[in-house]
Amino acid sequence: MLAASASVWSQRSGSMLGIAAPLMTLALPLIDVCLSIGRRYLRNVPIFQGDRGHIHHMIVARGFTQRTAALIMYGVCVIAALLALMETFGGYQFHGLIIMHLLACW
Repeated sequence: MLAASASVWSQRSGSMLGIAAPLMTLALPLIDVCLSIGRRYLRNVPIFQGDRGHIHHMIVARGFTQRTAALIMYGVCVIAALLALMETFGGYQFHGLIIMHLLACW
């Protein structure tokens, strides 16, 4: 998905929208990493020290099973990837709307 969107966007333009499609595809892992680093920094804990504050652990703490938590996260990643595909192959008039929709869902 990343390689395909990178090749499509490299031929179209070098604008910020070319960066948005791969970022949308990786939205959940990037958010998890940023939250983890920020949380550890604010608590004065080494960044590479493990904790149980990741999105997966929070879903399990709410009473879901490991399998259900993984399926929820897969579903969120599929939705983000579909929005990235819509941005890549959809009409140009909908780019801002698609990005705003992804941000509103988070």
